[in-house]
Amino acid sequence: MVLQPVKCKNTVDIAIETIGNFIAETMHVGDTLPSERELAEQLQISRNITREALQHFRTLGIIESKPKTGAVVARLIPHDAYAGYKPFLAISPHTFQDLAHLRLTLELGCAERAIKHVTTQDIKELTRLCEKICTLSTKTATTADKNKKLLRETDIEFHTKIMKLSHNALIDSMIPLVIEFFENEFLEKHSFINRRESGYQEHFDIVEALEKKDLPKLTELIRSHLQSYFNKENSK
Repeated sequence: MVLQPVKCKNTVDIAIETIGNFIAETMHVGDTLPSERELAEQLQISRNITREALQHFRTLGIIESKPKTGAVVARLIPHDAYAGYKPFLAISPHTFQDLAHLRLTLELGCAERAIKHVTTQDIKELTRLCEKICTLSTKTATTADKNKKLLRETDIEFHTKIMKLSHNALIDSMIPLVIEFFENEFLEKHSFINRRESGYQEHFDIVEALEKKDLPKLTELIRSHLQSYFNKENSK
């Protein structure tokens, strides 16, 4: 092993670290940050560097700008922690399989908490999405890409709602990667637009298991519902 010289952090990296610690240690969701000018003065750096550091937290969704208010803490856990890596993930030959396994692991892990937290209103909303998926899946065989896109968006909404029933902010931060990015970036390329005909009925079965709070059945259904991703990958 050859030791490499220690590299000093650049000013932007230090500003990001300092502002991040300030937000984490002293602020709460809804709090307003000092103005860009005030931060630059306190940190004794240029406003350009301050602006670049703040943009890092905007990209993560940690802060957002509000008219007449300035930068406000929106959340303390990134909304989409992998946002900056998606272009690289999209071209990796292993990403599809890796994301499929990660998605299965997360959805199975969410099942128990979903059963614990699901409400009657949640069941009604999930049933509505199931009915919409069923209608759209019939139309996609004879209509254009518009319905295919809407079908994919509705399927994303369904699985997102299931995962959000876990009431776990860290899991929520993975949804843009394992559901939205996975569905939009890979499924059409891997010919999943017209995936298993039984898959759309499985949505109703998943909702029924949730309503009955039948955990063994729910986990069995989730595994079966996502299994076609692995079947497709293994058939190559």
